[in-house]
Amino acid sequence: MRNIGASDVVVIDFPTAPYNHEDPDKYRLPIDTPLIPYSFTAARGW
Repeated sequence: MRNIGASDVVVIDFPTAPYNHEDPDKYRLPIDTPLIPYSFTAARGW
């Protein structure tokens, strides 16, 4: 996610099931990966 507005944003996640480390449903990719067709210019990453 990226906030493109002029003010701060708060994102709250309410999952419906506990996270399963053996079978993750989410993966983090490097911010400069070619798999994401978007340029996060000046992004600091995580």
